[in-house]
Amino acid sequence: MWVQKSMKRLFLYYMLGFVAGIFYANLLSKAYLSESGIFNEYFLSQYVQTDINVREYLFYLLQVRLLPLSLLGVIGYTRMRKAAVLFWLGWTGFSSGILSVASVLKMGIRGAGLCLIGMFPHMLFYGAAYLILIWCLYRYPEVKWNMTKAAAIVILMGCGILLEAYVNPQLIRWFAGLM
Repeated sequence: MWVQKSMKRLFLYYMLGFVAGIFYANLLSKAYLSESGIFNEYFLSQYVQTDINVREYLFYLLQVRLLPLSLLGVIGYTRMRKAAVLFWLGWTGFSSGILSVASVLKMGIRGAGLCLIGMFPHMLFYGAAYLILIWCLYRYPEVKWNMTKAAAIVILMGCGILLEAYVNPQLIRWFAGLM
């Protein structure tokens, strides 16, 4: 019962951020979002023609993906662990809401499809890794950190980074070629 209650609370914080992001994007920054960005035909045509240096992209992903995870993990060892988890969930939801609105504003249903393709398959692994970390931080001291959880996070993040570096660019290129 307490697991369901905690999961609902965590999901609620994410959804509050998501709705806030949708409102922000629609009411306060609609004009800014409708300007140029990644959701335009020119950018996608250039993306299809560009060769990606996978080695450089892999190092970039290591920095960009591991820094927030490490920061959340370090803050998790302080008394601010629950606040950090709730802030992270709210911010992630807020960012997701803005991204969703921006994609639909610029490209319609194709933009929503591009967002979904852009998050697959690596987000499944990132999401699982973050869920493990968030759950441990939020339910501390009932849920203790151990090496199995640490190994699971390292493996999941490693798989996610490899998929984002090697598979995701090909999926986006394929989808952008269809448009």
